[in-house]
Amino acid sequence: SRTKASPALETGTMNGTSATPTKRREQRQKEVFEKEQADYWARISNVISEPTTTVWQNLEREMVRYNSVLSERTKLLTETQSIRAQNEELKMLINRYLGAKVNEELIVPPFAMSEQ
Repeated sequence: SRTKASPALETGTMNGTSATPTKRREQRQKEVFEKEQADYWARISNVISEPTTTVWQNLEREMVRYNSVLSERTKLLTETQSIRAQNEELKMLINRYLGAKVNEELIVPPFAMSEQ
């Protein structure tokens, strides 16, 4: 009686890997390529030194803070312009009220109080 060989032996594979030299060569080339890729990206990731990276991170953090300061300053300048415009309007109204004829009829005119 003749025993039948296992399917892995018949197809030339063991443990799901090809036993042919071409397949092994292709697998090895693939592994070499993947290692070269990993080495390349490892080298690229270390192009900028750690101190330089730290400087850039600190610079970014401070530029964000500076931007927020400038934004707040812009807001305050806009508010200041609005208050100045209101101040000018109030000055004009005070001058108009102080110059009104009704003030002459008062016992103590408003401009008499401002002179004291």
